Parts: sequence; structure tokens; C-alpha cells
Amino acid sequence: MTFGQTIWDNKVKIIAVVLAVHTQLMVELAGWATEGLVSPVTVRIIGTLGTLVSVASFAAGWSNTTKERVAQAQATVAVAEAKTATAMETAINANPPGGGN
Repeated sequence: MTFGQTIWDNKVKIIAVVLAVHTQLMVELAGWATEGLVSPVTVRIIGTLGTLVSVASFAAGWSNTTKERVAQAQATVAVAEAKTATAMETAINANPPGGGN
């Protein structure tokens, strides 16, 4: 798997992490910048809720990736089972060496 493919496959997780860091940074900056306009505690609470939403989107991305991997593994097993069944059927229907005498 290439680096670009890895990034693309994990885009939801990457975006969620960036969003979480950004939200928390904005909360801290806003907490200091809005002294007197809005309670710093209120700003921090709202920002923390934003961070939690970001974490939830990270979890969703992780869950989707896990489900995709499970589906790929199941597909691989199904192909292997089909090949085994075909090989067994071929062996059963084959003539024995030497004409069966």
C-alpha cells in the first residue's frame, strides 16, 4: 500500500484529529481573547464539546476502517473456500493413475 493510499484510507481519522486539535486551540485562544465579553468557562465548555464531536468522528472513521478490513478478510476466506471446493471436486472426479486396474 502506498503512502497516498494510506492517507486516503484514513482520511476521516486524520480530519478528526486535525479538527480536535484545532478546536481545542481555538478554545484556549478564545478563552483568553474574550475576557469580559463571555465567560471563559462558557467558551471552554463549548470548545470542549467541539473536541468531543471531533473525537466521535475519529471513532467513526476507526470503526469504518475496521469493518472494511473484516469484509476484505471474509471475501478472502470465501475465495479460498471456493478454490478448495473446486480442487476437491476435480480430485474426486479425476481418473486414477494407471486406468484404475
